[in-house]
Amino acid sequence: MVTRHWDENIFNEIDCIRPTSKQHEDIEENDQGKIIRVPYNPNFRDKILLRFGLTKYKYLRKIITLLYLISRFISFKIDNTSNIFFAADKYILHNKCDYILATGEPFILFRYAHILSKKHKIKWFADYRDGWSTNLAIKALPLYKTFIYKFLNKYFEKRYCSDAEFLITVSEFAKNELSKIFWNKIVHLCPNGFFEEDFEDISTVSCAKDKFIISYIGNLYSYQPLELFLDSVREFISDNNLKNVNIIFYGVKYYNEQENRVLKFSPALNDFISTTQRLPKNILFKELKKSHLLLLLASDKVDGSCAKVYEYLPLDRKILLIKNDKGVLEKIITDCNAGTACSSKQEIKDVLRTTYDEFIMTGEVKQQTKNIEKYSRKEGASLLSNLILSN
Repeated sequence: MVTRHWDENIFNEIDCIRPTSKQHEDIEENDQGKIIRVPYNPNFRDKILLRFGLTKYKYLRKIITLLYLISRFISFKIDNTSNIFFAADKYILHNKCDYILATGEPFILFRYAHILSKKHKIKWFADYRDGWSTNLAIKALPLYKTFIYKFLNKYFEKRYCSDAEFLITVSEFAKNELSKIFWNKIVHLCPNGFFEEDFEDISTVSCAKDKFIISYIGNLYSYQPLELFLDSVREFISDNNLKNVNIIFYGVKYYNEQENRVLKFSPALNDFISTTQRLPKNILFKELKKSHLLLLLASDKVDGSCAKVYEYLPLDRKILLIKNDKGVLEKIITDCNAGTACSSKQEIKDVLRTTYDEFIMTGEVKQQTKNIEKYSRKEGASLLSNLILSN
């Protein structure tokens, strides 16, 4: 595997574009394989951002961003992540390589795989963990940006993925979207999953006794019904004059815009809301295990639009899905007896009422999640290897 170095002190999106502390190539080898990590350095646009901050030279950075978006898919001279390509090229020159698997996002990796495949006559596979031209986040951009990003992304997507042996993605919805672009290609399903070893040390962690905790992890997206949840919980707290409710958004401080979205909804609700920086997984999962409800925000128009369900399952805490996607998320939750799907304010308040009452009466919210083994990364890796080897 070839990737970039990642420093530990990544607390926000700006930290991602700082020069990595290691400015040399590292190779880590074990029984399972080899990992090559390469240095990263910011491009001109990011240097402006790092030096002057978010408020200065906004329009200049926007122009440079557009130029960079186009140019990096054409020339390595403009591409500040090209160290990954050259490290992979060097490895293939000196080692036997049967296949190339590129996982996006970032989708620049698909360009690398396309070029390496042609140069070395090796089959390659495009593994979509997100959408490229079909990414839902594009729809939240202003109309002109939506057109530019969608047009450019679709052009590069068709240009670089047309010679992939087959495509891999995470849900039926994503599969159908890709099939519209690549009508003559096979698209296989390989869902996301959880690493079993990440949850080995949390079995003894109990629900919090002093507060009723609802937890959410990660980023928030425009298509997720955050406001429906916040409005429902605000009414539930107000109607029952509650003081012992805590809604925790883990890691949302990393995304300034989304943290503002949470905190600006209702000042009266902020007394019950906590936001955190990103946490190491061994700490995060122990904190999540103290929860009584795990919030899963999804779209009722997009099947499988929330991958964090896989990290919720091993926690054995009740999942509150809002809204019901009537697709893969509902199927997983039903199959694993993992929680409840809601689509209206009244349904949400009913679940809050039931679980809160159980918390008050027993000090916990009992949950018996089952059948989660097939959603592990181990099973996913087995499925992926079978897809490749059967080709």
